[in-house]
Amino acid sequence: MDRVAVVSYVTRPCDTHPNYPDADGYLFVSRTYFADSRDEQTTVRVGRMLSRFVESRQDFSLPHLILEEIARLKQLGYLHILLLSHHFGNCRIGRAAERHSPHSRLPFLDEAAKRFPDVHLYPLRRDVFAATRLRKRDLQESAFEVLRYEAHQNMYRDGATEILRSLLPVYTFATLHVVDEAGKPQSGFCTYFFDAEHRLSDFNLQEATRANILGTGEAEETRRSLISVLRAIHFMESEKPSEKNRPLLPVLDPFAWATPNRTAAAGELEVLSRRRRGSILLSIPALLAHVTRVLHQKDLDDE
Repeated sequence: MDRVAVVSYVTRPCDTHPNYPDADGYLFVSRTYFADSRDEQTTVRVGRMLSRFVESRQDFSLPHLILEEIARLKQLGYLHILLLSHHFGNCRIGRAAERHSPHSRLPFLDEAAKRFPDVHLYPLRRDVFAATRLRKRDLQESAFEVLRYEAHQNMYRDGATEILRSLLPVYTFATLHVVDEAGKPQSGFCTYFFDAEHRLSDFNLQEATRANILGTGEAEETRRSLISVLRAIHFMESEKPSEKNRPLLPVLDPFAWATPNRTAAAGELEVLSRRRRGSILLSIPALLAHVTRVLHQKDLDDE
């Protein structure tokens, strides 16, 4: 395919307090990736990043931010869009955090199908698992991957009934990075799950999308294009500078902006620290989202 887009998003709590149960605000952040092919060469680039403050988790049922981004991508000619959700706390599979993945809900998928009947949306979830390798990496190795659905069935055979449900593992990318040769060599694998929804009103669109992501029938080439974009995202960032006679060492989790491990990386500022009662953090992105809303309302009032 000539054009494929990825809309990756995360929800993060930004308005919470143990003494105020009504505080239930979330920050909705999305980032867009573009993959354009021309003359048998593909260019992958990072697009814009958007954030919006959501006052309550009830507002996740129909995320207008994603619908607006899909409309913009359609105008640019992108008819195959991968929707990749993350969740603060790394609890994504097994429907445990379904309220944080609005793109997998039936109301959103039906509304998107009505607005964009010619756009194929592929709702994906992702989870990262740590692993320990039993052998050293060769000089020409950087990673390995699992492509076939049958191989994924063997990987997740034990938890297929309780964990996966309607989640179909479609692609796994694993790193071979050794943190410390003298200690335990740590590696891991990142699996992308296709969130299959069988209740869509547009049955033909549902089956065509499913065939494309699984590569069934004549859709094998379409699947290769979709998987190549997911693979390319991992190679956009390197674990460390490439050494002599060694390939690039891709990171296991390339979405550091979605799952930061420091408050500063999440855009939060500690304004008050109390030894026994915890700390008070100020979410700068949520504050700027409030300011943006006020400015937009002011412009509408002036008009």
